[in-house]
Amino acid sequence: MTSSSLIVGDILAALFSRGRTQDDDEQFHWTICLPTTTTTAKKLHAKGVTATNFIFESPPCRYSASHVPNSIGTLNNQNAVDAVIALLATIPLVTPPAEAQLGIQFNCLVWFRQAVRCLHDNGYLHCPDVGALEAECRKYGEANDASFGSWKGYMYFVAESSK
Repeated sequence: MTSSSLIVGDILAALFSRGRTQDDDEQFHWTICLPTTTTTAKKLHAKGVTATNFIFESPPCRYSASHVPNSIGTLNNQNAVDAVIALLATIPLVTPPAEAQLGIQFNCLVWFRQAVRCLHDNGYLHCPDVGALEAECRKYGEANDASFGSWKGYMYFVAESSK
């Protein structure tokens, strides 16, 4: 769906391009965004202060900065924004044991996966397969990345892997 505005009440998986190649695992910065107006959202994410030190933050951001606003759920009311921020702020900024065993180091994508699981477990969205959602978001991100010659403008997607 092409759109020039956000939908207040959506829960978005928003990927921000880092201007890297499609084969780069850090091609995107992965976030959860909660639109507060049709042009701004709260950007919930793990921000790297250094390569190994992360903080959680939830600053406002402008829609035009996001390369992939991908709707993955809907909040029942606008009061839920603060509750979601408080919930996601509790996610440990470390790699979960199952991913650590695979040699995965903590980054924004690891936090994003944990955030989606947390939102699913707490009834904010339905996403039993985080891997499928990640693949879907990555596909949309690559199609929507302004750093690639095929870019035709920003698109607003509705995920099939999460509701």
